[in-house]
Amino acid sequence: MVLQDRVEIEVENLLESGSMFTAYDVTKSVRKTTKINVDHYDVQKYVHQYMDEIMDEWYYTRSNHTFLKNGMPTTVILYHDINELNLNNYNPNAVSGPKKKVPLTPKSVKTVSTVPATKGSVVRKVMSGRLTIPTFMIDKLGMEAGDTAFISKSTQQGLLLVTKVAWKHPVVAKLMVDSKGNIRISRRILNKVGYKGNTFTVRSDKDHVVVE
Repeated sequence: MVLQDRVEIEVENLLESGSMFTAYDVTKSVRKTTKINVDHYDVQKYVHQYMDEIMDEWYYTRSNHTFLKNGMPTTVILYHDINELNLNNYNPNAVSGPKKKVPLTPKSVKTVSTVPATKGSVVRKVMSGRLTIPTFMIDKLGMEAGDTAFISKSTQQGLLLVTKVAWKHPVVAKLMVDSKGNIRISRRILNKVGYKGNTFTVRSDKDHVVVE
């Protein structure tokens, strides 16, 4: 998994928990998850870039916040819920701040399932910058949480494919099946394949999933 994808997943985990966080908190999370001492400045760039894209969807904002670190005033860019008034609740010694239940508003719901467009398919919308491939389709591929899926673009029709093993088609990304058994494809990957819309039909076969 490339660093930018890992950063986006860590950011979404913090958003889903309603945490207050800084780019450095994300760096610590990435280091802990990957066991790699990634460069903070690389992570910081992706955090700010991604939050610029999705901050409004999650009802988040950012503020300059000053706290004492080793007895010295330190100012950071702090991301927090727009309704959070006491930024002193932020704990710089923890990866995340206080937790809150994320309301199931249209902006925070991850996926939308409607009546299948055709037999064996579902309609999915990009929500909070991600297109989620449902669990039952991942199960059909024989995959589970922690497995790596290959995201490729078919050479003939230019369709986005999700497979358990690499096919002959050009691979555009490798994504991990999350703890809920889903695969979440970022807006950046969709753009890479040439998909510009926000609503897609997702269908599955025993050895691949097609997004069109």
